[in-house]
Amino acid sequence: MTAGHLMADDPLHHPKLRPLDIRRVDQGGQQLLSLNDPLRLTDQAMLITHRQASVLALCDGTRDLQALITDLGARYGLHVLLPEMEVLLQELDENLLLEGPRFQAACQRALVSYRQAPYRRPTLAGAVYPADPADLRRTLDQFCAQAPPYDMSTVSASRPGEIVGILTPHIDYARGHQVYAGVWQQTTPSLSDYDLIVVLGTDHAGGPGKVTLTRQHYATPWGTLPTDMEVVEALIRGQGAGAALEEELHHAREHSIELALVWLHYAMQRGTGLPIPENKLPPVVPILCGHMGAFIRNEASPETHRSFGIMLETLRFTMERRRTLVIASGDLAHVGPAFGDATPLGAQDRTRLKAEDATSLDAIRHGDAPAFFQGLQSEGDQRRVCGLTPIYLAMQLLGSNVSGTVTDYAQCPADIDGGSLVSIAGAVWRRN
Repeated sequence: MTAGHLMADDPLHHPKLRPLDIRRVDQGGQQLLSLNDPLRLTDQAMLITHRQASVLALCDGTRDLQALITDLGARYGLHVLLPEMEVLLQELDENLLLEGPRFQAACQRALVSYRQAPYRRPTLAGAVYPADPADLRRTLDQFCAQAPPYDMSTVSASRPGEIVGILTPHIDYARGHQVYAGVWQQTTPSLSDYDLIVVLGTDHAGGPGKVTLTRQHYATPWGTLPTDMEVVEALIRGQGAGAALEEELHHAREHSIELALVWLHYAMQRGTGLPIPENKLPPVVPILCGHMGAFIRNEASPETHRSFGIMLETLRFTMERRRTLVIASGDLAHVGPAFGDATPLGAQDRTRLKAEDATSLDAIRHGDAPAFFQGLQSEGDQRRVCGLTPIYLAMQLLGSNVSGTVTDYAQCPADIDGGSLVSIAGAVWRRN
């Protein structure tokens, strides 16, 4: 196909942009946008100008090329010729950034490869944390040594197994290590008591209201954490395989569960002081959670959402007969120009953000899932809390008979100027 020869039935005739990771970059003094594939079907980022970005904003699958050109002129005053439009769309398609047959074929190849592998590989090893097991253990030991000491006397009625859930960040360890260390050190003494670990992680590329399963085991540099096939199969039957596994490929590259499970594996070994044979590790149920945009807009209620309800009912039945730890892997706010806000955050903005986050953390302390969600809904989720879904579902799963302790809170820089922030927190939920 060449420019000027798009047919009416060609998928590029009504182009639809995929969910992408879009970042601002400076190249030789020119401000560009870097388009990155969150599924990592290609590691090649595509750079575009802000003029070209105006085209992308309209690529929602509802417009043909002539409508795109007309709307660009009407909305932005941009004059774009048809050949220029076709060349841009062709390049987007070749980079797997548009919905269509080329993207679907790449997805299918990647999914087959993922499922045929002996386990889900730790994709961030060697990048976010050391790939060598001994180096990784030393690194996490150092993080724990640098964190404020954990005083058991501050926890009333401390006894093995009383912890039923934790909130852990999924930001990179370099920025979030103090919060990671704080929450996992509190959890370590109880980890030998669990029969099952349920991990709810943010799916940054996930669809609205999606809960996505996988039959794959997750590996860390210390070995493989077994996935509980009985529970996973029950969840898949409840959802239907089409819904439960539609976005399974997201497990291959999504980092939220991986970063939590590295700490889980470390903490279990730290608690015993010895490496644990794989057949002695408690099995894991890894679940990726899509966004809640429709619920925030009040187009539906999360409390009556079918997928959420089936998942929660199935897991509650399992938890009645098996001692279970529920892990929510989620960060809090994402604010500033790096995330689309107009201006960098100043000192007053940081103080206001801390106060707004404190309201969310108060709901977490009380294990109050509706209050947590409603607080974010009332503000239109202006803070872009990417851990909204896993935190909400974790608290719904644990029920109202829990109380939480926030172990730490931090605001982490998200750009070179420090004008953009990601806020994170750790928390432990205990059965009342």
